Amino acid sequence: MPLPRLFHRSLPTPIRETGRRRASSCQVWAVHTLCGAVALSAPLSLAGGGVSGRVADSTESVYFEGAEIEIVELRRQTTSKKDGSFEFTDVPAGEYSIKVDYLGAKTLTATVTVKHDQRAVIDFEIGGEEALIEAP
Repeated sequence: MPLPRLFHRSLPTPIRETGRRRASSCQVWAVHTLCGAVALSAPLSLAGGGVSGRVADSTESVYFEGAEIEIVELRRQTTSKKDGSFEFTDVPAGEYSIKVDYLGAKTLTATVTVKHDQRAVIDFEIGGEEALIEAP
């Protein structure tokens, strides 16, 4: 029994003898949208700069693990690693105050300028009057 003419139009039509079907406009739109989103998201994720550095004593022979580092204007915080290093990624370009707190030491603050797609490096020195107080 032949199908009514209405249903003939809704069936996919082959474009080659291989049996492939034409992609619907909805499928084409979805593929283009997905490709565009992927292409645009890569530059955006790399668009920010960064701030990194190290917290050490004046001779750089002692590194301070567990120091709390904060970008004040962004309210972003991190903690220094065993080697005293710290890092912030995806930081927008601009000028920021970086604050370092370590138990028993004076709070240190410095200003750093982050440029588009670049990393600003700033090291903090704990020592002298800011030396740690040792328990007896």
